Amino acid sequence: MRVGVLGGTFDPVHRGHVALAKAALQCASLDLVLVVPAGEPPHRGQPKASAADRLEMCRLALAGEERIEVSDIELRRPGASYTVDTLRGLQAERPRDELHLILGWDAARDLRSWKERDEVLRRARLVIVDRPGLPGPNLQDLRESGINPRRTLVCRQSTPDIKASDIRRRLARREGEPAADRLEASVAAYIREKHLYGGDMPESPELPSRQLAELLISAAESKQAWDPMIIDLAGKTTMADYMVICDGETDRQLRAIAEEMIDQARERRIKPLSASGLDAGAGWILLDFDSVLAHVFLPGERSYYDLEALWQAGSRHRRQRKTALEDEDNAIV
Repeated sequence: MRVGVLGGTFDPVHRGHVALAKAALQCASLDLVLVVPAGEPPHRGQPKASAADRLEMCRLALAGEERIEVSDIELRRPGASYTVDTLRGLQAERPRDELHLILGWDAARDLRSWKERDEVLRRARLVIVDRPGLPGPNLQDLRESGINPRRTLVCRQSTPDIKASDIRRRLARREGEPAADRLEASVAAYIREKHLYGGDMPESPELPSRQLAELLISAAESKQAWDPMIIDLAGKTTMADYMVICDGETDRQLRAIAEEMIDQARERRIKPLSASGLDAGAGWILLDFDSVLAHVFLPGERSYYDLEALWQAGSRHRRQRKTALEDEDNAIV
């Protein structure tokens, strides 16, 4: 069988996700699509809804869909939900199937940062579906992202322009019922029944995403962060509107920068959905403010992941901390 694998946080699953699965099913002539909710997403903060709730919402959204099933393989496995481990597990369960990894182009061009990318590309062919507002890839785009065009199918099919983050914000602020054109009715009913997304989401109608990103940059600069940067992701991906990146020289400075970001956001009645790495000493702290993702790195980690290069097609707004010491260092270099 030709089996497609569509992963994601699905927080919550919406009609754009369903349309994506259907588009890949048809375009790639797949026999089956497995929708796989992530247990612990490795590249961003923890989802707002629990794994059990996200699994159940996926099952409700896809009930009655032919050739589309929901898999709990990542929820059964402890630790971070890396795609390479999921593919290994699926191949062990389905040794006769040919796996196809379904991605939007916004996710596919980020493959360089994935764990064991070459192994991912060896174990599964890619099915890349166009994302609303983002031009689909050409051959050069694929090659520059490290993707073999011969093992890739690009589906030029449009899917609804829906963001889970927008749904969560509307629910948190009680800005009307988002079910009519975004959520399957059964999913909307489940959210109401479980009171999901409504209690402690970050909300500040007077502070747009761009201003929140500027606020986080200001907080980073107050703690002497190196090379803070805002990357405009609007129209480039569904995961956030902006990304803030900076680095510090020590784990202690990283924590100080992140804690200052949290404190300054709290003064505006905003708090992160999650904060990863504050106590881990892993050289990378990730703060998920829903519409803005803040990455605080040690220099080596920042260079390794090179998020600036990954999102270089986006509109970039860069500031560098200007001090006498920095100017002297730049002159030496």
